[in-house]
Amino acid sequence: MNQDLFTGTVHAVKNENGIIWVGTDIGMNVLVRPSMYDSYHKIEILNNRQKYITATIVGNICESGDILGKDRKILEPEIGDVVKVYNSGAYGYSMSTNYTGRQRPAEVMINKNGEDILIRRRETIDDVVKSNIF
Repeated sequence: MNQDLFTGTVHAVKNENGIIWVGTDIGMNVLVRPSMYDSYHKIEILNNRQKYITATIVGNICESGDILGKDRKILEPEIGDVVKVYNSGAYGYSMSTNYTGRQRPAEVMINKNGEDILIRRRETIDDVVKSNIF
């Protein structure tokens, strides 16, 4: 089954007033749909732990709306775990921005043989500076 997805990394885990927050490096600058109109994306934490928790998964942009998923049942995360956000699709890159000076991620296509092909490299800070008027 083909899946369009973003992968990222867990950068923080905190329990605040009974809510577990999982901070990632997938911000609303590269996947704005959940922030814009509360779209649902399956989210998975990759690790070998057996314990599930309910958590809110957030991005790395310091905005109250940078939430990828609220109250999600996920494997208990630790810093460094891989995060998969499914069904991000074509809208991911086309709706992405350089908000707060962030670079857009690379785009990789998986062909029918399972081989990965880089179709767009990750932006550099020079790319961001050249494409924006400051």
